[in-house]
Amino acid sequence: MKSSRLAVMALAATVVLTGPALGLRYLLPGPPAPKRPAGKPPASDPAEPPLKAEVSTGGPARPVTAAGTTLKFDTTAAPHGQAGLTFKGASPPMRFTLTLAKMPSYDLESLTLASGNVSLAVGPVSASPTTRYFDARGRALKGPEGAAYTLTARRWDGEVDVEVRRSPGAAMGKELTVSWKSRLVYGGGLRGG
Repeated sequence: MKSSRLAVMALAATVVLTGPALGLRYLLPGPPAPKRPAGKPPASDPAEPPLKAEVSTGGPARPVTAAGTTLKFDTTAAPHGQAGLTFKGASPPMRFTLTLAKMPSYDLESLTLASGNVSLAVGPVSASPTTRYFDARGRALKGPEGAAYTLTARRWDGEVDVEVRRSPGAAMGKELTVSWKSRLVYGGGLRGG
């Protein structure tokens, strides 16, 4: 009896009220994401101009850290949200990577990249790479044949990488929106009493 009470008290730090009819429930963390392996910095593509972009996550726009064709920026660390990116001087390159830093340590239920009339959804996103293919209108394809856009996403410890590849003629504007939603797993059905 005492050990049951102690277990319930230990869960109190992660208890979330979900309404009087449902009682108390708690969040279970997902599997831990791997640490990003140490590697050399990404190389610049001489055919592409240097990347310059700004990001807004609800506040004023701020410059994005660019290394080669990788753009890295901090998120709000919320389980769901969005960020608006504006490329300066040129459209995004044919191949680039977005690194979303300060992400929660949960798998993503969904991740969407939108530009103009095209919306590209990839998910779920976990520690294993997830790749999705799309035609020129943003419709999902079953495989790489005929793909105008290819998105590959992967979660690391506190970060998510989104690699974007587009074929010649696949349009992408200077403004992108990336949105995400974490997969929060609820467990138990504890009731106070």
